[in-house]
Amino acid sequence: MSIAETRKDAEGRMKKSIESLKTELARLRTGRANASLLDAVMVEYYGSPVPLSQVASVSVSDARALLVTPWEKNLIPKIDKAIRDAGLGLNPVAGSDNVRVPLPPLSEERRKEMVKVVRQEGEGARVAIRNIRRDALFAFSTENWRRPALEVRLLMNLFRLLLRREAKKLHGNGVRLRIIGDRAVLAPDLQKLINDAETLTAENHRLTLSLAVNYGGRWDITQAARKAVQFCQGQGRDPAKLDEEDIARHLALADIPEPDLLIRTGGEERISNFLIWQLAYTEFYFTDTLWPDFDGVELGRAIHSFAQRQRRFGRTGDQVQDPACDVG
Repeated sequence: MSIAETRKDAEGRMKKSIESLKTELARLRTGRANASLLDAVMVEYYGSPVPLSQVASVSVSDARALLVTPWEKNLIPKIDKAIRDAGLGLNPVAGSDNVRVPLPPLSEERRKEMVKVVRQEGEGARVAIRNIRRDALFAFSTENWRRPALEVRLLMNLFRLLLRREAKKLHGNGVRLRIIGDRAVLAPDLQKLINDAETLTAENHRLTLSLAVNYGGRWDITQAARKAVQFCQGQGRDPAKLDEEDIARHLALADIPEPDLLIRTGGEERISNFLIWQLAYTEFYFTDTLWPDFDGVELGRAIHSFAQRQRRFGRTGDQVQDPACDVG
């Protein structure tokens, strides 16, 4: 994928994430009538479920009610049942020509539930956009050296070609390139290409593209621990008193937040030695969809799954729902 295509794809995914959030918020039952509330209702039509909007018009009768007018009057009983079964907490009233859907008053319990859902959906959209702007690509792991020599050589040559051709394009598009991994074993000319590309794009802030080359999670922890010991000794501190923060500040991606969501495509259900320290509290999403086919729709499903989860970080469910206990 070219730089222009990558940029276009990232911008497209951001827009879709925002639109998805808008759609989910529009469906919330707040006590005021909104036709979008019934967007997810499916009606059985000649043996197949179809969206309500394909067999009827939905309008706002008044501030507290919706009016559903079917194209075919014999669908009124099916529409009535579909709305009741949709899990929206609504009790429609079927008439001879239409179905009236009154909205119950917004109770205190419902207010709390709505706040929870809004926070979940908002967090899902925030995470999606933040992660899109900070893409990390696992290009070559420490274990990949075990592959046939010819394949390794071809991969390294492709990496050289990428750096020579794409670095200026990345810079022109405001993209910061960073390479994480053990560079010491890479060829000198490849190390120079990496340094030149990182220096060229260092001041860019529109998008950060992290490319993992000769990277492994265990290597990352090992090198961070060594640097932490050296740092402590240099300050006259006892290395035996090292804590998690001492190690964390020397990890390859120490300057960015730990991932909120890890998406693994292709039917694999393991992390393959990738960011094993940083993924301690990350939510995992596995899909059989192959990476080239992972589009905006698939991303939306992953975000929706993430938004339904309660992230407790060691706390109880009641604490998570209490704003006073928010960890920010």
